[in-house]
Amino acid sequence: MLRSALVWLDLGDTEELYLEGAKDFDRIDGEAVLTEQVKDTAGSGNVTLRTGSVIDAITHFWGHATRNPGVTLRFRYLTISYRR
Repeated sequence: MLRSALVWLDLGDTEELYLEGAKDFDRIDGEAVLTEQVKDTAGSGNVTLRTGSVIDAITHFWGHATRNPGVTLRFRYLTISYRR
């Protein structure tokens, strides 16, 4: 995945990258974690908070945060959405 390669090239000296961990990849620096999900929604129209994949992502983030209370957890949902 291109996004994973770009993040890998941008890693700091103390950061680690885990592919297919909590989501598509996790960028970890000590107790701080950035979990990122990349979705190709091209051609499917608008992406809103009611879109199924967005609801699933939020639910997954909530569960992950609940199971790891001592971790600073951020979640990024990256998508390109347009009509063809």
